[in-house]
Amino acid sequence: PLCKCNLLQGTPIPLSYRGNPPWQHLLSAENWIFYLRALPNVLSVGMVGFAAAGILLACAMKKFSLLRFPILWAIIFYLFASVICYKEPRYLYLIVPAGVLLAVGGFAKSLEETNLASAGKALLAVLMIFQYITGSLADPNRLNDYSQAAKIIIQKNDSKVVLVDAVRDGQFIFDMRKLRKTNSPIFILRGSKLLYSRSARRRWNYQEHIKSESDILKLIKKYGIRYVVVESTPPNVPDWRDYFPPPSQKLRHLLQGRRFRKIASYPISDNSVWKNVRLNVYRYKYKLNIPTKTITIPVPSMGKDVGIHLN
Repeated sequence: PLCKCNLLQGTPIPLSYRGNPPWQHLLSAENWIFYLRALPNVLSVGMVGFAAAGILLACAMKKFSLLRFPILWAIIFYLFASVICYKEPRYLYLIVPAGVLLAVGGFAKSLEETNLASAGKALLAVLMIFQYITGSLADPNRLNDYSQAAKIIIQKNDSKVVLVDAVRDGQFIFDMRKLRKTNSPIFILRGSKLLYSRSARRRWNYQEHIKSESDILKLIKKYGIRYVVVESTPPNVPDWRDYFPPPSQKLRHLLQGRRFRKIASYPISDNSVWKNVRLNVYRYKYKLNIPTKTITIPVPSMGKDVGIHLN
């Protein structure tokens, strides 16, 4: 393939906080060059070089009109991504097709019907080989595997509702759905919906739904939550507080008490971000009442609550 998409999470720019004007980040030079620095991560150094050379080549051959569409595409999407306050390199993903078109258009179409047509195609073939090799050797940065925690809960087969509060809660949910039997449904509640709400990050539309550990305990009893899955500590990332708000801290403190027993603990990864974090599974030790037939999840971004029927 002509594109290498290295979707690594980058260091966010903490420019917009509650109480500040929403347009304040637009006044920063860093805001407008963030994605320029991220281009080599998204496209690869080779693709960036070929795309730039393709534009220059099209200008030299007076065929710039061939590249108007991909250039307009790249400019519009770059501006769109830059206007949004929160930034990560992977958010520039949709600029990849424009980069491919600029490289191909410059070296194939601009040199068409010239003595250099074969040389242009040969250079594109070199780029494809380079992209394939570098893409194969690059760390895919896959999500962590949480299947071990999912397996132990499924094997116990004594709970219909599980609470997970983790950065990678989506991976745990995926593993649960992949491993569980279709005739044995398990409802998985996320801490970021039941205990608190946020829009992508804590700094946006953040709301807490519990005030104390006793409130959490009431929810556990009300919904018949036998198992709680948590990451022991936040990962080593600059915006760790977004993943570890006060309700998450209260939950972990509650799990250390006499009402819960840790039944499993697994290392997550040995990389620099996750090496000190473990995935812990806790079991509520006491009898649970029959859970309510409906679980209500507040969704502030929608302006209403969502009900889940425990059938």
